[in-house]
Amino acid sequence: MEVEERIRILEEDLCTLQDDLRSIMLDIRAYLMEASSPLRSTAETTEGTQKEVGQ
Repeated sequence: MEVEERIRILEEDLCTLQDDLRSIMLDIRAYLMEASSPLRSTAETTEGTQKEVGQ
């Protein structure tokens, strides 16, 4: 029974780790989508310095 109990505990830990990893990956995805969004303002894309086209 000891081996079966250890396997059960490892499976539970694996599920927890998978959930944590999924959450982290979703956070990274949201960050990357926000960073590459064409809807960002000019001030954000140039780090506080606004530049107009042609200058």
